[in-house]
Amino acid sequence: IMNATVTDNLIMGGTYSIQLKNARGRLVVHDNRLVDRSWVYGPVEADCAKIDWSGNSLVTIDQNYRVTSTVAPLPCSG
Repeated sequence: IMNATVTDNLIMGGTYSIQLKNARGRLVVHDNRLVDRSWVYGPVEADCAKIDWSGNSLVTIDQNYRVTSTVAPLPCSG
């Protein structure tokens, strides 16, 4: 991957919900909402030192996919 931008999304599921590894160029992950505990192994697997990461959070949703609460900020950990 080269030059990836992931912004303003509602994300859920996957082995790792956000996975950004072995990428180069400008990498931006901002203001995404990740559904708490929707992943298999972990919320994030990424080369964090290479990513401009901010404003991401863990949330809960209702049956219509509307955010009902913010659980915590989502740090980049990988």
